Amino acid sequence: PARAALRTRQRMNTVLERLAEAPGIAIRGDRDAPRLASVSLRIHRDGEPMPASLVLTMLDDVFGVQARELQGQDADFALDFAWYLAEEEVDFVCRSVVALASLGGALAQSYRRQKGAWVLPGQSAYRPARLSDFRYQSGTLEIHVSRTLADTSMLPGQLERGKGVLRGADIHAESVR
Repeated sequence: PARAALRTRQRMNTVLERLAEAPGIAIRGDRDAPRLASVSLRIHRDGEPMPASLVLTMLDDVFGVQARELQGQDADFALDFAWYLAEEEVDFVCRSVVALASLGGALAQSYRRQKGAWVLPGQSAYRPARLSDFRYQSGTLEIHVSRTLADTSMLPGQLERGKGVLRGADIHAESVR
């Protein structure tokens, strides 16, 4: 436990330093207070906070990064950096959030609310999991959803692909103006 706590403290100090330097990202709460392995953030675009639900959708759509919305806080979301994550995963999550904050404005303008979800034109609203997706037979729980597992070697390529999507949306927005 002591080693995990030390690693969490070191990791969170690094995460906070990296995110604090990035324009458009506001770290919520006291940066000097002891923390668990999570950080609450707000991303601003044109001086206004982006809805957390939109930020979470974009992080997932573009980078595959999962975060959580904070109940009662329309613009705040939290990222978890558990002690067992590989350093490459922590780096990927931090760089993804920074990329979204700096390059995501044009893509954000393309999203629309549909049935309570943020979607791109031509995309249908996300279907949440249903009870029929879960099966319990003979002591085994099966969840019928598609998952792709990969090791950390694919993270740099995924980050660059995500940045490319964000840059492409920015270039497209400039050409339409």
